Amino acid sequence: MFITYTNLIIITNNTMCKFEIGAYKVGINYLILNNLIDNYNYYIFTQDNFILKNKYDFNILSNNNTVACPLVSFYNNHLKLGHWDRPITRQILTSLNLQNSVEKLTFCWCSSFILEKSKLIPFLNITQNIVITQRNESGSGERYLSGILYYLNNYIHADIDGDMDRQCYDCWKVDLYHNIDSYFVKRIQQKNQDTPDI
Repeated sequence: MFITYTNLIIITNNTMCKFEIGAYKVGINYLILNNLIDNYNYYIFTQDNFILKNKYDFNILSNNNTVACPLVSFYNNHLKLGHWDRPITRQILTSLNLQNSVEKLTFCWCSSFILEKSKLIPFLNITQNIVITQRNESGSGERYLSGILYYLNNYIHADIDGDMDRQCYDCWKVDLYHNIDSYFVKRIQQKNQDTPDI
């Protein structure tokens, strides 16, 4: 299917950790094992249906000393969305000394974010013991990823496309083929481990 793409590598996640976090860890390990980390200044970690819609100037991040941030944050009522009390979230935030700082955190919508190359190995070290096997465990990732990104970005909030509540499109109905002002655009699918591939 992708044989004509010369600049594409497909990696299979054969680890116990699945979904976004598992894929991200496998990807970073691939970069490390193949000495590829320095190929780019920034790396995008996102799902299959969160697409780059408009060209983004990564100098914006560099000029603002941003080294880790979500594609889209979520500030409004993020504390009411659950998962903050789950053991894995408490464990990660405690390891970063952020266990009493939940009110300072945002939300890493759809576990999609950007890391500067110097933060790939620190991110891998923080997440190395996380194992996700079910979609509902992945929801916690949106919470503790916000803490990890906040920590890696020197306790400064940043994002690419702003706050989820101020998006210029409806993520449930968006037509990805129309003009949209956001850099990254997502259409919600609500897939889980039991959703068959088409």
